[in-house]
Amino acid sequence: MNAIHLIQKDSKLTPTPVDGSTGLYKSGFWKVSPQKAESLLGGKIYFHEKRATPSFFGGTIVDFYIQESDPWKDRIVFRFQPDRTCKGVKSGSDGWSMEKKYVSDK
Repeated sequence: MNAIHLIQKDSKLTPTPVDGSTGLYKSGFWKVSPQKAESLLGGKIYFHEKRATPSFFGGTIVDFYIQESDPWKDRIVFRFQPDRTCKGVKSGSDGWSMEKKYVSDK
């Protein structure tokens, strides 16, 4: 299963409930290619305060969209179903690039 670990430094990136949904959350404005976002569908998303800290929130990615307006134009917004098993997950120190780390089962 593919997964992404994200460092949530900016409050604008904080996961928030999706309006009108039944429990879905969104987190956006990530610099991820549409192809990579597509490969993450059905995979896990984990949010960390720092690389070395366990995740504080996460879930299963069910959808994404590309932000169409500034200031976050062309950035990815993930929609996900929260999963309590995604809290407290450590990602290790290797493999990070900027604020994200991809994990693949391949």
